[in-house]
Amino acid sequence: MRLQAILYPFAPENVIISHCAFIQVKLPEFLDSELVILWEGNNHICHLSSRYGIKSTCEIFRESKGGEIVYYLPTDLDQDREGALFLKEFSAEKFEEMYIVKRSLEDERLSVAFFDFVSIPSVIMVSASLNCGVYRFVFIFHDSVMERVSSTLLEISSKTPLKIEYLGRSRGLHYILGKINETVPLLVMESSGIAPEFEITQERNPIGGNWTRIVKSKLYDESIFAVYKSGEIPVSNLALRVAEGIYEARTYNPVAESLEREERKHWLAHTMRIHNLNGRLLTVTNIFPESFGNTPIKMLSDASEKFPDWKIRINAFRKFNENPGTS
Repeated sequence: MRLQAILYPFAPENVIISHCAFIQVKLPEFLDSELVILWEGNNHICHLSSRYGIKSTCEIFRESKGGEIVYYLPTDLDQDREGALFLKEFSAEKFEEMYIVKRSLEDERLSVAFFDFVSIPSVIMVSASLNCGVYRFVFIFHDSVMERVSSTLLEISSKTPLKIEYLGRSRGLHYILGKINETVPLLVMESSGIAPEFEITQERNPIGGNWTRIVKSKLYDESIFAVYKSGEIPVSNLALRVAEGIYEARTYNPVAESLEREERKHWLAHTMRIHNLNGRLLTVTNIFPESFGNTPIKMLSDASEKFPDWKIRINAFRKFNENPGTS
């Protein structure tokens, strides 16, 4: 394997940053169903988005008393009169290569529907976007909960103007993320670390020592809420069985908690967070909008200083369409 070192001015000595020419970031496909819904929003930001033709990617953050939706807007939006008025109307904050607007889910009339969907076991929201007043949400889930997804859809549709764009067998994460990448360029970062012995105990790791998980959503208590694929039977009753080899569980990890706090501070959006544990080796794949630049690397560098025992390293950092696993 050929390695090429990449130097960053903020990288401490105990984090290794390298480009691996033959690393292939693999995307798991154990969630075999997909749902895409369109929702014509009836709130102030949607009305202005429709009037001015504004497009935005979104991220939903769950809080103890509801939730918050964050809109990520391109910096060139301030170059025309309508865009500048839109940014001023919502007190947009500039960060990196974007403007950020924060709104409560209750204000946007999205709270009930969103939490109804993500509370279903195995359901994960892959992306949310706003295009000219219409929200577009992409979810993946396991086929075993299709009946519950269907009944929830019918219930919500009776009260809100939902439109189903697609419901059925998943077209694959390569396809789903590739379509997102066409409008929102994505970056892929793979990192790894060696978990200390106490971090793989039953209390910290109820699924066992060999699994892949996809993180569901950002929670207010900084825990990790995820859907797991494992050939092992969980070693505790802390995991909810979804189907054969598929589980859902909430766990705690000091490194993840520290990163979660930093991500909330910067309102970092993730399109996908995939973790793989093999013994004590934890590999993490983060896929996020390119507009965040090197912010995730800086956060990981800070975490490596705080948790040197984990021996954190970065294995890959590239544009999504340059990842061999997506071709």
